[in-house]
Parts: sequence; C-alpha cells; structure tokens
Amino acid sequence: MGKKITQDMIETSYEFARKVYDRNIELKKALDEIELKSGMERGSALAYLNVFCCMLDGKEYHRTINEAATDYFLSSIKRDYSYDHLKSACSAAKKHVEYYFRIRGGRLKSIEKVINKYLTV
Repeated sequence: MGKKITQDMIETSYEFARKVYDRNIELKKALDEIELKSGMERGSALAYLNVFCCMLDGKEYHRTINEAATDYFLSSIKRDYSYDHLKSACSAAKKHVEYYFRIRGGRLKSIEKVINKYLTV
C-alpha cells in the first residue's frame, strides 16, 4: 500500500490538476511538482489528476479517491468553475459510485453522501 493521502496532497493535486486541465502545464511537470511539494506518490497523483479531468468532463472514472478528496474537489470546482461544471463533476462521481458497485458489489456510502451535499445546493 502507498502513503496515506493527506489534505496537503489533495490540495496540491487539485491545484496542479487545474493547471493541466487548463493546459497551463504539461502532465509530466505537474506530476513532478505534486511529488516534490506534497510527497504524494506519482501513481496516486496521476490518478487524482485523471479523476479531476473526468469530473469536469462528466465522465466515469475508475480509481476511487477518498471522501475528503471528493469533498475538496467538488467544493473547489463549485468555487472555481461554473454550476454546470459542478453538475458534471457530481455526475462523474455518481457514475464512479455506480461503476464501483458493478465491479465490487459494494457501495461507497460516504462518497454518495458528499455528492448529495452538492446536488442539493
């Protein structure tokens, strides 16, 4: 198992995910910076960047990020982007929860709770 994901890692990955998504930095450089600034392992950083991009595009993602990261990503998308982006991000997270259930047979209740918090805003 990798390192425990900290709030600093979550915030740093979000910061650089925005830059990658907005094409202000190349992926390799962003991964280098996340690793350097937060200590997040490269594979985890890549997964978090991918989740962010999928969220903004409303696409299903397959790597689970924890409850704190999901909440931080959704709250930050709400702050930094349009309401339509927030709806897309919630839709992507819901698709992930459904995917997880199909593949693993388990529910991600804490993630569902976070999504519902932003859908009722």
